[in-house]
Amino acid sequence: MWRIMSGLSSSNSGLGLPARLDALSQKLRLGGHGATILVHAQDPDPGASRVANAAPAARVLCHDSYDGLPDLLASEPIDACLSYRFGPGYPRAPLVEGPDRPAYVHVGGTGFDHLVPFEQSAVLVCNSAGFQAEVMADYALAAILAINMRFPSFVAQQTRREWREHNLRGARDQAAVVLGTGPIGAAIAERLSVAGLFVTGVSRSGRAHPSFQTVVPVQDLRRVAAQAEHLVIAIPLTNESRGLVSREILNALRPGAGIVNLARGGIVDEAALQERLKEGALGGAVFDVFETEPLPNHSPLWEAPGLIVTPHTSALFEGWERAAADVFCDNLHRLSRGEPLRNRIDPARGY
Repeated sequence: MWRIMSGLSSSNSGLGLPARLDALSQKLRLGGHGATILVHAQDPDPGASRVANAAPAARVLCHDSYDGLPDLLASEPIDACLSYRFGPGYPRAPLVEGPDRPAYVHVGGTGFDHLVPFEQSAVLVCNSAGFQAEVMADYALAAILAINMRFPSFVAQQTRREWREHNLRGARDQAAVVLGTGPIGAAIAERLSVAGLFVTGVSRSGRAHPSFQTVVPVQDLRRVAAQAEHLVIAIPLTNESRGLVSREILNALRPGAGIVNLARGGIVDEAALQERLKEGALGGAVFDVFETEPLPNHSPLWEAPGLIVTPHTSALFEGWERAAADVFCDNLHRLSRGEPLRNRIDPARGY
C-alpha cells in the first residue's frame, strides 16, 4: 500500500534527465516545495521521517510492497525515490526503464545488481555504500575468528554429542586477502589489521590504499589467495566479478584456509565450494550471501561441512534504515547546492 506523508507535487514527465535533475534541484532549494519523493521500503517510516526533515516542503509518498509500484509511478509524478530491496522479484523496470521513472533512484544499501542494466542518460542512480562498513567489518573479523577457533567443527560435533579436541589458531600474523578495496573492504582491512593480520587488498587497478599493507590487481588474485589463511569477498556483483572466485581460485587456496563472503552470491562457484568443504580442504567458510536467496531448503550447502550460513544480515544493525536514508538526504542537500553527489553508480564500471 502507499500513503502520502506531506506536501505538494509537480509533474516532470517528458523532460530529459538533465532537465529533470535541474528541476529537482530547483525544488530542493525551496525546501522541496513542488517535489514528490517516494520512499519504497517494507517499513518506510524510518526513511520517510528522515526525508521529511531534509525536504520539509516536499510531498513524501510511502510504498511498502513490490505490487502496485508501476501503477503508483504512473499516477504520481515522482522526482526521486529512496528504494530498499526487501525480497526476491524486485520490480526494477518501472524505476529505471519505464516512462514514469524518477529522475533519481537511491539504493537503500550497497548492492545495486537488482537495478542493472540501466542507462546513465536516463536515470541517476546512487547507493548508500559506507554506512554499514563498520558492522560488516565486525562480521568479517568475527567470521575469521570463528574459523580460527574451529567453531564450525565444534557446532557439528555438538549436534552429534561428540567430544573431540581441535587445535585452535591465533589471528596474529595470519595473512588475509580482501577482495575489494572500497569503503567496506577498507573497513574490513582496518579491523583485521588491528587484530594482527597482514592484509592484502585486491582491486581492479591494484592501486595502493592506506587501509591495506599491500594491494594487487585482480589478475593476481590466484597468486595471493594461495598464500593466505583467509579470503574475504567484499566486491559488488558485476559482469566482471560474476564467478570470479572460481574453482581454480578455490583449488588454489592453501589447505585449511577460510573463506568469508559478505558481498553477493554469484561471485563464488558454489558447487566448487561445496566440493572443497566436503573434501576437508578448507578450514571453514562463513557465507552471508548466496546465488539464490533465500537459500533453498534442498540446497546441499545447508549441510556442507564447515560452512556457517547467515541469512544476508551482515549489513543489518539497529537503525540501518535511517542510516541509509541519511546518505540519500545528504545527496538531496548536495543536489540543492549543485555539489557532486555521493556514491553515484556507473553501470559500465559496476560501481
